[in-house]
Amino acid sequence: MPTPRTAASRDRASRAVGASTAIGLPGFGFGGYAGSSSLRDEHGSAEEILDDDVASALRRCAQKSSTATKMKALRELGDALFDSNGEARKSAEALTAIARPWSRAFDRLVGDGDVGCRRDASALSGKLAVACGKSLGRLLKTTPLMGAWVKAMCDPASEVAEVAREGFEKTFTSEERRAMALARAHDAIMSDLIDCLKRRGPQDMVFKDGTETERHARFELSSRSALGAVRFVCERLCTFQGDDSDGAAKKFGALLDELSCFKTQIKGEFSSIRRDAYVTLAVISKKSADNALTPAWRDVLRGQMPKVASTSFDLLTSETEPGAIRDMWELILCLITSTPDAWDAIDIEKDFMHALRKHFKRGSYGAAGVSAPSLLPLLAHMPPKSLSSRDAEGAAMGGLVGILDAVFTGWSLLSASAVRSNEARETLPAMREGVLYGVLKLAPTTDHAEECATRVLVDRVVGIWMREFLARGDAMALDLMCDALNILGSKPHAKSAVIEAWAKLSDITEDALNDPEQGEHASAMYARLCTSGKVTAFAEATAPFARAVLEQAKTSPSTQTMQRLADLVESLGVAPFNGAQNLMDLCLRAPAPPNAGAVIAAVLKHEAGLWDTVLGRTMRASSEDFSSVVVLTDTVRATKNASSLKCDAMDDIVRRCASQSSLESCSNLLIAVAEAGSIVSASASRDVFESLSSGEREGPGRKALRSWIWPPPTDAEVTASWSVAIGVMFADVLLESQLNVECVIHEAANESDSEHEVEYVEKHLGETQREWRSIERDTQRIAELSYDARNSLAMAIVQAAAAMARTQHLGESELVFRLWAQISIHALRSFKLSDDVSAKCFVDEITESVDDEVNFYWLDAVAREIGWTSLLAAMHADDRITFTIDALSLPSSENKVFTAAICGDKKLRNVTFSSLIDAMVAAPSEDESVEDALLNFLRTLRDVDAAWIDSQYEVVRYFVSTSKPSIDERSRRLTRLLPWLLPSDMSGGEHAGQFISELVRDTIVGVENRRRPLDGTRFELIAACFSRHDDVDGSSFVHSLQDEACAPLMEVYRAIATREAAEAAASAAAARFGGDRSGTSAETRTSNAEAGIAALTAAIIRRTASSFESRDWGAVVGRLDAWTARRVKSAEVYADGDAVDGDDGSRALSDAAMVICLIDSLPMELLEPKDKPSSGDLVPYASHGAAAMTVAKALAHAGWPRERADIIERLYRCVILAGTELHDICEDEDEERRAAFWARCCSETLMWTRVAQLACANAPTNLSALHAGLAVDNHDASCETISALYRLLTANGVTRDDEATEALRRAAYGMLASKTLMQSAVVGIDASISDVAKVESALDAALAAVDENENASVENFGTPAVSAGLREDLAALLSGEVDAPHTVVLLGWALLLRYILSLSIGSSCRERLVNYTRETKAVATLMRDITQSMPLPESMDIESESDAPLAWRGIDWSDPTSPTQIFDPRLSLEVLIYGATLHALPASVRTFVSDMKPQRDAKLLEAATAATVSPALIADEFRAVSAMTFTSDGSGSLTVKPSVNTREVLTTYEIDESSLQLAVKLPNSYPLAPAELVCAERVGVSEARLRKWMLGISAILKHQNGAVAQGLLQWQRNIDAEFAGVEPCPICYAVLHPVDHQKPRMSCRQCSNTFHATCLYTWFRSSSKSSCPLCVTPWGATYR
Repeated sequence: MPTPRTAASRDRASRAVGASTAIGLPGFGFGGYAGSSSLRDEHGSAEEILDDDVASALRRCAQKSSTATKMKALRELGDALFDSNGEARKSAEALTAIARPWSRAFDRLVGDGDVGCRRDASALSGKLAVACGKSLGRLLKTTPLMGAWVKAMCDPASEVAEVAREGFEKTFTSEERRAMALARAHDAIMSDLIDCLKRRGPQDMVFKDGTETERHARFELSSRSALGAVRFVCERLCTFQGDDSDGAAKKFGALLDELSCFKTQIKGEFSSIRRDAYVTLAVISKKSADNALTPAWRDVLRGQMPKVASTSFDLLTSETEPGAIRDMWELILCLITSTPDAWDAIDIEKDFMHALRKHFKRGSYGAAGVSAPSLLPLLAHMPPKSLSSRDAEGAAMGGLVGILDAVFTGWSLLSASAVRSNEARETLPAMREGVLYGVLKLAPTTDHAEECATRVLVDRVVGIWMREFLARGDAMALDLMCDALNILGSKPHAKSAVIEAWAKLSDITEDALNDPEQGEHASAMYARLCTSGKVTAFAEATAPFARAVLEQAKTSPSTQTMQRLADLVESLGVAPFNGAQNLMDLCLRAPAPPNAGAVIAAVLKHEAGLWDTVLGRTMRASSEDFSSVVVLTDTVRATKNASSLKCDAMDDIVRRCASQSSLESCSNLLIAVAEAGSIVSASASRDVFESLSSGEREGPGRKALRSWIWPPPTDAEVTASWSVAIGVMFADVLLESQLNVECVIHEAANESDSEHEVEYVEKHLGETQREWRSIERDTQRIAELSYDARNSLAMAIVQAAAAMARTQHLGESELVFRLWAQISIHALRSFKLSDDVSAKCFVDEITESVDDEVNFYWLDAVAREIGWTSLLAAMHADDRITFTIDALSLPSSENKVFTAAICGDKKLRNVTFSSLIDAMVAAPSEDESVEDALLNFLRTLRDVDAAWIDSQYEVVRYFVSTSKPSIDERSRRLTRLLPWLLPSDMSGGEHAGQFISELVRDTIVGVENRRRPLDGTRFELIAACFSRHDDVDGSSFVHSLQDEACAPLMEVYRAIATREAAEAAASAAAARFGGDRSGTSAETRTSNAEAGIAALTAAIIRRTASSFESRDWGAVVGRLDAWTARRVKSAEVYADGDAVDGDDGSRALSDAAMVICLIDSLPMELLEPKDKPSSGDLVPYASHGAAAMTVAKALAHAGWPRERADIIERLYRCVILAGTELHDICEDEDEERRAAFWARCCSETLMWTRVAQLACANAPTNLSALHAGLAVDNHDASCETISALYRLLTANGVTRDDEATEALRRAAYGMLASKTLMQSAVVGIDASISDVAKVESALDAALAAVDENENASVENFGTPAVSAGLREDLAALLSGEVDAPHTVVLLGWALLLRYILSLSIGSSCRERLVNYTRETKAVATLMRDITQSMPLPESMDIESESDAPLAWRGIDWSDPTSPTQIFDPRLSLEVLIYGATLHALPASVRTFVSDMKPQRDAKLLEAATAATVSPALIADEFRAVSAMTFTSDGSGSLTVKPSVNTREVLTTYEIDESSLQLAVKLPNSYPLAPAELVCAERVGVSEARLRKWMLGISAILKHQNGAVAQGLLQWQRNIDAEFAGVEPCPICYAVLHPVDHQKPRMSCRQCSNTFHATCLYTWFRSSSKSSCPLCVTPWGATYR
C-alpha cells in the first residue's frame, strides 16, 4: 500500500507541479517536450499520482546529475513504485501517468555514459511497462518511450541490451505484438533515429557537458545504438503486414534518403560507428532479397539498392582501418550475392577495379587476413567480361591479371617487412585461387583460352612471381605455384602453357645456381616436388637443373651443393647424371668433396653393389688419412636402410676407430654407427665397449661412449661390456657433480625436525652430466628394458657409485655421499627401476665389499632417498643383525636416520630389540659395541614409542636375570642400560622388580659388614634402578617429592648413614682410648664409594626428596663441603705449578655440582644471602603442597642457603684458579705444562660442564662469585680474578671447540656476567675487584674537572677505551688484539652490552661506554660480522614470531645476554647479540641497517625485528615513559601521556601562554626504524621556533642511544635552557649535549663562541687539527 501523505507533502507536490507547468512543461519537464497536456487534467490531482519520493526521484533522473546520484534516484524510484517482490505499489492508471514523464527521463538515461545507469534504467522501464499493462498503448505514439526502448535494446553493452530486451519481451509476449508495438510507434522511433544519426559529431549533441573523452563516448553510444535500432526495426517490420507497417516502410525509406545511406557515419572518424553502418547496410541488402517482404517494404528496400551499391563499392577507396575492413568485405559480398544486378549501379572499371587494385597493392591496409579470402568469392560474382576482356595493350585477361598483379605487389610489400610476414603468407592462397579461377573458369569462356593460360602461367606465375619467390626464398609461395601448375597440367587448354612454364622455371633455377642462397631455394623446391611425386609427368623439366648441379659440384664443391646433388640423386636416380660411376668418381676422389657421403648414400639406394668399393678404400687408407673415414661417416649417416651396410669389413673399421676414439673423425664414425643401429656384429660391439671404457673419455671419446651406451644393446653377448661402460660414464658424472653443484643448507622449520634440510643447486652442467641427462630422457621412449639389461644397468650404476664413495675421506664425505646417492637413485628411477630393485643392488654390492667403515655412511646417504626399510629388507637375516649392531654403535649424530627408521618400523623394531638383547647377553663385559648399539636404539625408541618398551617386560626380565650371576662384572653395563629399559613404575614391575629387591637386600648386607669396603658400583646400580631415561645425561629435573616405591633408596642410604655413624664412633673411641682403626670410614670410603653415594643422593632428590630429614640434608651438605674443599686445595696446588698426588677431587666436585643443580631444581625459591652474616632463606612453591614445605624446612634447618653460597664459592674458586694457572702457563710460554693442563681439563670435562651449568643457571650465585673473586684477588695468585676469567674466556684448548674448553668458557662468562662481577668485568681498566669503584669515581671526577675548566686542554683524553674506563682485557678482545674465535668476541660484546643495559639512562659510565662505541665505530664492525651469519627469514611476509626463523623464537628480549640464553643451543648467538645491541645502542644499529647491502637483507632484518624484538622493546619504552618524572628547572612544564594501543606518546610542553603538543609514534620495527614525530597542536609558538624544536627532538630521537623517555627529558631541558638564555653549541646545535647532558662551556678566545667539550674533542680528532671550528684560530690562541 502507498504510504499516506501529509498535507505538507501534498502542498509541496502541488507547488512543484504548478511551477513546472507554468513554464510550459508537463509535470517535471523531462526531455525537451513542450506539450500542453497536464497530469492534473487527465488523471486527477497530481498529489494523488506523484508523492514526494517519486517526484524527487524523477527530477534527479532527468537532471544533469552525477552517475551516483542517478543510480540512487533510480533505486529510490524503483522502491517507491514497486515492493521487494516486484509488485506495484500504485494502480495501473497511476503508473501510466508516471510513465509519461518517465519516458523523457528514460530517453535521456539511455544515452548516459555509465553502463550501470543504463542497465538499471532499462530494467526499471521494463518493470514499469509491464505494470502499465494495456494502458501503455496510448503512450507509444505520443512519448519517446519506444524510441528510447529500441535504442536500449541495441545498446553496445550486452548487459544493457539483455535487460532491455527482457523487459520488451515480458511486455509484449509474442512476436506479432512486438511488431505491432514497433509499427504503431514507428513515427516516433524513426524521427528519433533521424535526429540521432544526423549528428556529425559530439559538437552536435544536445548535452555538451563533461570532458572531451566523455562527450566522444556519448556520441559513439548514441550513433551505435541508433544504427542498431535501424537494423532492429527493419528486421522485425519488413515482413509484418498492416497499415502501420506500410507507414513504417515509407518512413524507413525517408530515413535512408535523408541520411544518404549513412554516408555521415561512413565518412566519420569513429571506426566503431563505421563498422555498425556497414553491418546495417549489409542487413538491408540481405533483407531486400527476402521473399517474405511485404509489398511496401519490398518497394522501399529494393528501390534503395542502387544507392546502397554505390555507397558500398565506394568503400574500397575510403576504408583503411584494419578493424573495419572485415565488415566492409562482408557488406560487399552480401550485396553482390543478394543483389547480382548491383554492378549495374556503377562503372566497374572506373568506380571499382581501380579501387580494388589499390587496396591490394597497399597490402590491404593491414587486413590481408580478411581481404585475401574475400578475393575468390568477389571474382566469382563479378561480371566475367570485366575480368577476361583484353586490356588497353590488347593482352588477354587484362582485368584478372591486373588484380593478381596488385595482389603480388601487395605480397612484395608485406614480405619486405619481417613484422608483416604473416600477412604476406595469408596473401599467397588468394594468388593461387585467382590463378586457378582465371585458367579453369574464365579462360574457357573466351575464344582464346590457350592465350589466356599462357598469359597467366608463363608471363606472370613463372616469369615474374616465381622468380621473385625464388629470390626471396619463400618456400610456401613456390610450393603453391608449383601445385597450381600440377593441377592445371591436366587441362587440355592449359597443357602447352604448363609445359612452357616448367621449362622457363628450369631456366630460372639454372641461373639461380650462381647464387648460393637462390640455388638452395631451387634445390629445396625440386626436392619437395620429387618427394611429393606430383612432378612425375614433367621429370624432364628437372633434368637440366640436375645436370647443372652436378657440374657445379665438380667445379666448386661445397656442402650445400653436394647435399643438393644427393637430394636430386635420391629423387631422380642416377640416369640424369650419366650413371652411378660418374657420381662415385666425384665422391671418392682425393680430396673428397664435403658431404660426399650423402651423395654416396643416395647412389647406394639405386646401386647397392658399390658399398664394397667405399669400404675397401677406407680399409686401404693409412691411420693418418682421415678423409676416407669422414666420407664413410657421412655415408652411414645419410643411409636410411642401415642394415644393408653390415659386413665384416665394417666391423674391422669400427674396431680400429674405437681404439682411436680420441680423434674427432673416429669418434664421429662411432657415433654415426651407433645412431644407425645394427651395422656391426656382437663381437665388434663388445670390443668397442671395452675400448671406449678403457680409453680417454674427454671430448670426442666421451661423445662416442654416450652414443654407444644408449639405447642398450639387444644382444646378450654385449650386455656385460655395455654395463661396464655404463658404470665408467656414471662415475664421470659423479666426479663432475662435485664441481658443478652448490650445497645449500636450510634451517630446520621447527625444533622437532631432526636435522636441517640439504638442497643441491646446480650451478651449471658438465659435459658428461649433460650427456647422461640426455640418456635419462631417452629412456622415456623405451617401454621396458629386458631383465638382463635392467639388472646389468642397476649393478653398473650402483657399483660405480659405491666405488666412488670409497675414494672419499669419511670426515668430509657426508654431503658428497648424499649428493651422489641422490644422483644414483634419480638415475635408477629414470631407467624405470623400482626402489626395491635398487635396494637389492646396493645391498649386494656392500656384501661383496670389505670396506665396512664406508658401507654404512654410503648406505645412510642412499637411505635418505629410498628409506632404510627397503635396504634392510634386502639383507640376509644374519647380515642384517651384524650390520644393525655396527650401525647403532656409531655416534648418535651419525646414525640418527638409521635409528629412526628401525624404531619407526614395528617389524624391524621387534627383531632388532630381541637381537640386541641376545647379543648383549652373549657379549663379554669389556665389549661396549653392543652396549652402545642398544643404548642408541633405546634413546630413539623412547622418543618414538616409549609404551612399546614398557611392554617388553619378558625380554627385559630375561636380560637382567641372565646378568645377575655376573653382576659384579656387568654392573656398569646394567647401570647404563636400566634407566632406558625399565618402565615408569619405579618398583620395576614385571621387568625387574624381583631383581631390584634382591639387589637392595644384598647391598644392605654388604654395607652392614664393616669389614668390607663400601661398593660404589652397587650404589650406582641401585640408583640406576630408580632412575629413568630422563634422569641421565646430566639432567637436573626433579620428578616428585615423595614416592613410596623409592623407599629402597632410603633404606640403602640409611644403612650407609648408620655404618658411617658407627665408624665415626669407633674412630672417636679409638682416638680417645687407643685401639685398632682398621675398617673405619677413612679407609673404606674410596672415591668409588663417594661416587656411588652421590648417585644415591641424586636419585633420592629426583624421586623422593621429602624423605630426607634435616640430619640427612646435613649429611649431604657435609659431603658437599668436603668434596669441594678437597678440589679447591688441589686447584691451589695446580695454580702454584705443582702436581697433586692421588685423587685430586675432580670426580667429587663433579658430583657436588650435580647434587647442587638438583637441589636448585626443587620447587622452592632460594633467597641468596646478601653478605657473610646473612643466612638467606627458602620459600617453597605453594602449588607443590606439604611435601615442598617439608623439604624447604629441612634444607633451611640444615643451613642450605648459607652453606650453598660457600660451596659454590669454592666451585667458582676452582674456575678462577684454573684461569690463573692458565695465565701463568701462557706468560711463561711453557708448552709442556700447557699440554698437561689441557689434558687434565679434558679428563675433567664432566666436572667443568656441571660447574658451567651452575654458573649459567637461573639460580642466584652473585654473592658466591664476588667472594670467590675477592678470595683469589687476596690469594697470592699470578693474576687477578677478572684477568683469569678472561683468560679462560679466550682460551684455545686442544681445539677451539673441545668440550672442556667450551665448559670453562661458559663458566667464565657466567661468572663475569653475574651482577656482582659485571662492573669489574667491563670497566675499571686493570683494577682488582675491590678497587673498580674507586677507579670509576676517579675517572668521573677527572672528566668533570676537565669539563668545568674552560682553559683545560682537550686535545688528548687518551684512547677511547681509556677514556671510557674500559677493562683492558675486554678492550683487547673487542679490538681484535687477542686471537680468539668469533664466538668469543661476541661474548665480549655480550658483557659490554649487558653492562650498558644495567646502567641507568643518565649514568656517566653509560655515556662513556656509548661514546666509546661511537668513536671506535665498533658497532658497524660488529653488525657487519653478525649479519653475515645471522639466520634471516626467507620472505618479508612475517606477521608474528611464529613466522620467524627458529633462532628468533622464544627469546626473552629484556635480557638477551643472560648466560642461560647465550649458551642455549636452540638460539643463535648472533641474533641475541643483535637484540642486545639494538636495545642498548639503537641509533648506531639504525645507522648501519640504513646503509646495509643488499637492501633485501635489510628489509628481511627489519621484518624479523618487527615480529620478534620490537614488541618487547616498545613495551619497555612505554613502561619507561610511564615511570619517568618530567620535572623542570625553568618555568616550562612537560606533560606526557603514553598510549600503548596506538603506540603513541602524546607530549605537551607549556610555558607562559604558549603550548606545543607533539605526538611521538613508535613504528612496528622500532627502534630499528626511528620514532615518528608529528605536531598535534601549537599555541603561541612561531613557525620558525616550531621547526627548530621539531628538528631538535627529531635529532635526539633518531641519533641518541637512549630511550624515548630520555629523549623527551633532554628535549625539555634544552628548551628550558634556551629560555634561560643559554646559546646552543654550534657543532651539535643543542644546548645540552645529547650524551653527557652538559652545557657548552669551552669558549674560543678569538670568536667567543662556546662549545661542548665532547663536541670539540670529537671535532679535533676527526679534523686532525686543534683549531676553532668557526674562526679556524688555533685553540687557546687570540689575535685581539
